[in-house]
Order: sequence, then structure tokens, then C-alpha cells
Amino acid sequence: MDEYSKDNWESVFYTTYNSIVNGEIARHKAAKNLKKCVLMSFELIENDSGIDRTLAITDIVNKCENYAEKEFSILKGEKLKTDKVNVEIKLEMLDLCDLMKSLGDELELKFKYVDSIDEYIGKCRRFDNEKRVEIEKLYPDLFKSTKWVALTVYAIFGVMMFLLVKFVPCTTSVENKKIENQTSENRVVDVTKNKTPEIEEEKKKFVDAAVLKELIESYNKVLSNTLNGLYDGCRFRGQYFVVVYVNSNWYYLNKGQKEIVVERVVKTYAGMNGARGLEFDIDKLHVYIKSPTSERTLADWGPIMGIEIEE
Repeated sequence: MDEYSKDNWESVFYTTYNSIVNGEIARHKAAKNLKKCVLMSFELIENDSGIDRTLAITDIVNKCENYAEKEFSILKGEKLKTDKVNVEIKLEMLDLCDLMKSLGDELELKFKYVDSIDEYIGKCRRFDNEKRVEIEKLYPDLFKSTKWVALTVYAIFGVMMFLLVKFVPCTTSVENKKIENQTSENRVVDVTKNKTPEIEEEKKKFVDAAVLKELIESYNKVLSNTLNGLYDGCRFRGQYFVVVYVNSNWYYLNKGQKEIVVERVVKTYAGMNGARGLEFDIDKLHVYIKSPTSERTLADWGPIMGIEIEE
């Protein structure tokens, strides 16, 4: 294949395509292999002015579209016996969607000038809808309407603020002035003076190792169920430093869905601390969503900045 890849797109594409069709490449690897050879073929087509580019593009898009549709039909019709198999099969569907999206993106980037190219791009892009359907099946809770939840939260917040303003006595103006006029130097001194008592107090509040171990094990089980197909483990450093690992399905979620995942991770952990009667200060909590392979931070939550998604 390498011998032909320099000047013959047909050899590049059909060597892999025929191997897939003939069952020589496993299904779970097929879409990724096909994507790789298609991108290489497009590059060869772009650099070869002596061929009919429209014909070559038509051939590749039609073959990939037919293959993707056929595989979708097979995968949807298969009997799923376990949750693990269920997730694996859906991930194969997502790989097919990713294949077609890459085709569409590459066509738009390299061949916008070709006649009827929008038609071919449209054929590829229509698989985005299929992708969304499959993600909804994987993570149905992420797609539930949050409109009424948000309205309820705002309403409760508004009532609380009204009650606070109406019934909570304000600090006197003299006390306010005293606080406002405190210098940075004094603040540093105060922190320094209180450092030892704070450390001693923290030692008193520190969660027993056995209790923390049970909390971690339970947290791991809960996330394994609520984020099934996405969650890939967790680790802790004490009670207030949490790392949650997610697999490559994270990249299929949009920003809003990622924020829902982070929010769920944080609220679940805070709730489990409360359910055990543990003394828990959420203002000390830091949660990181990371890749298990690269340790790259994909998102995080902190008491000051809240949810931050890495783009």
C-alpha cells in the first residue's frame, strides 16, 4: 500500500475498503481505518491534476455512504445481551458518524470548487443526526429538558434573596467601613497568625481513612452507573481533591452536555458526603475531569470559577 500511496488514490482507498468489505479488518476497527485511507486518498486527489476529481470524489463518498448505512442497519438490528456490548456497539456507530463527518469536513476544505460538491458534503453531514440519536441513547439524562429545572432554581433563589433582604439585619456602616479599610498588609498578617489554628482545626475535621475509602468506592459505583459509557475511573487526594477520568466519548459531547456531566460529578460527590453526615465545605472542593491516557485536564470545577471546559 505504501508503494502506491504516493501517486495512486485508488490503490490507497480500495486496498483498505476491500479488506473491510471482505471481513479482513475487524468491524470495531473498520471505520477508523477507512477514515485514515480516505483522508490520504483525498490528499492524493487534490495533488493530481490529471484525474477527474469529481468522479474520484463521487466514487469514494458513495462507497463510504453505502458502507456506513449498511453497518448502521446491522448494528441497530443486533440483539444486545449486556450493557458492555450495548455501549461497544453504539461506539461503533459513533465511529461511522465520525468517518462521514471527516469526509464532509475534508471535502469542504479541499474541494469546494468542484461541481456539485455541496451535494456530497450534504450526504456526509446527514450522519450528524444519526450521531446525536446514538448519543441520546448512551446518555439520555444529558438531553432531558433543563428549562423547568432552571426556572425552579431561579425562583427559589429569588425568594431566598427577598427573605434575606427583608429579614436579615445589615452590618452597621461603622463595621462596614472597618472591613473596607482593612489593608492588604493586615490581611496577610491575620492569615499568618491564624495559620497554625487553621491547620489544627483541619486535622480535627479530616475524614477517617476507612470512611474516605468507603466514600470513594461508593462514588465510583454511582458514576459507573450514571455515566455509563463515559466514566473511566477516579482518584482522590484527601477529601477535597477529586479527579474523574472519562473516555473518548467526551469529545462527542457539546459544551452544554459537558457542563451537565461536570455538574453531576460535583453534586453527586457533595451529596454523598452529606448523606454520610461528614463535615464538608464545598468551598474547598476542586474537581478535575481528565483523560486517563494523557492526564490532560478536559474540564474542572472550583468554588470561585465554577465549571470551566477546556476547548
